[in-house]
Order: sequence, then C-alpha cells, then structure tokens
Amino acid sequence: MISLKKITLENRRAMFNMEVSEEQRHYVASNLSSVASCYVLLTNGGHPFPFVIYADEQPVGFVMLAYGITGYEEPSIAGRAQYCWIPYKSDNVVAKRLYESFGFRDNGEVFNNESITVLRL
Repeated sequence: MISLKKITLENRRAMFNMEVSEEQRHYVASNLSSVASCYVLLTNGGHPFPFVIYADEQPVGFVMLAYGITGYEEPSIAGRAQYCWIPYKSDNVVAKRLYESFGFRDNGEVFNNESITVLRL
C-alpha cells in the first residue's frame, strides 16, 4: 500500500539518502535541497507540505505539496480542490508516462518553462 508520512527524526535520514536514477537527476532536486526549499517557502509566506512516500512500510520517495506562492494555485484553495496539477520538464518522458498512468493529462499550459499536467479530482 502506498502512503504519505510526515518527515520525522526517525525517517529523515532514509529520505535524505534516497536518489533518483541517473537519467532523472537533471530533472529533480535532491530531497535535502527540496526540504531546504520548504523552509524558504514557509518563511516567505508559502505553505509547503513535505512527505516521505512509503510502499508498505518501506520509504521509497519524497513529495512536496505547496500553495500560496505564485497565485497560480490559489483558486483550488478557496474550497474543496477540483484539480491537482504537476509541472514537469516536457522532455522528461518517464515522468509524463508516470503521471498519465495515474490519470493526469497535459492541459497545454507552461509554467516556469515546465509543462502542466492536470488531474480532475
């Protein structure tokens, strides 16, 4: 079973030591860098939510959800979210296939030089 868990003193080292495949390294920041970004977002009015991704009880990844920084995300915060959007580098075919496998579809928008893929909730 896949689950998201808060970063704790107990799981932080395992999360910081995770690495993506060589072909994906130029697409994503390290987990340590991403957690540092959470601090920057938080101290500048953002609302980051970092989690460790678990498969059963094994930590297998990291994800950070955030809102309130650019204004782009704010309409979904007013009430119950209707969409989830993820920016990704358009040449990252692995990420595109992964997102599509969960039902995400590109909407033709580009944000910060990244394609936007959207899932209607």
